Amino acid sequence: MKDREAGFTLIELMIVVAIIGILAALGAGAFMGIPSDGDRAGQVNKMSVEGFVWKTWEGQLSMGEAGVNVWDFSLDRADSHEVVLVNELLAAMKDGKTVKIHYHEPLIWYPWRSGTRTIVESVEIVRSQPTR
Repeated sequence: MKDREAGFTLIELMIVVAIIGILAALGAGAFMGIPSDGDRAGQVNKMSVEGFVWKTWEGQLSMGEAGVNVWDFSLDRADSHEVVLVNELLAAMKDGKTVKIHYHEPLIWYPWRSGTRTIVESVEIVRSQPTR
């Protein structure tokens, strides 16, 4: 039998390069920043927990009459003040208050952290709905 020469085979090197590439792509989001950042105002018309394996809070903001202009958003499971944001949004929805939501859309999205690309960062109550 011949002794195997020292070194790596082409397949081994290709596997290592592929693993490094995947890890770099997943970690790049932390260094590339946020491509979209802004505010939206309206009434929260839906809040729910969704997902099969990873449960995330999802919601809809109605920015027009009768739900014509509806905007979907998520709350980041990794965010330390997610519970506070959920409670503020649920209270605003219950009381029919208009809210201003500050959000960002990360360049790289991880589906286990949120259901949509739009992540809520803060909630501000703008005004109450007038009584009729």
